Amino acid sequence: MSRVCGFAANTGGTPISVEDSAAVVMEFDGGMVGTLQCGYYLDRGYQSQIRIWGSAGWIYADLISGAPLEWHLYNSEGVQKLAPPPGVTDSLYAQFIQAAVDATRGAGAAPVTGSECVNALRVVFALYEAASRGRAQALA
Repeated sequence: MSRVCGFAANTGGTPISVEDSAAVVMEFDGGMVGTLQCGYYLDRGYQSQIRIWGSAGWIYADLISGAPLEWHLYNSEGVQKLAPPPGVTDSLYAQFIQAAVDATRGAGAAPVTGSECVNALRVVFALYEAASRGRAQALA
């Protein structure tokens, strides 16, 4: 990822000193552009969607709803969907959290590496900087 911009705010007006909503635009090294919208809204619950667009197609995930991962390659027909394995009804977010808990217990592999975690934190802190300055932030 090369640059991040966006907003993070307490849109719900609850008396907490942390954001409950974020909208992030990401530019990747290879030219892809992606958006991440997430938050907790009192009348709608948790919301978290990510969409990435590139020269060959796009990918979309609604991390909370339990909907299957979707993608489309421009040189193919139709939208592809990756349904969860048989018997799995949890959302992608719940599956990720369960994998992290299982890895902590020694009952499975970690869903992400340490360097992937560090990269995610770089994006979060770049978002905070972009939101406070009002301009995109380059990632080191």
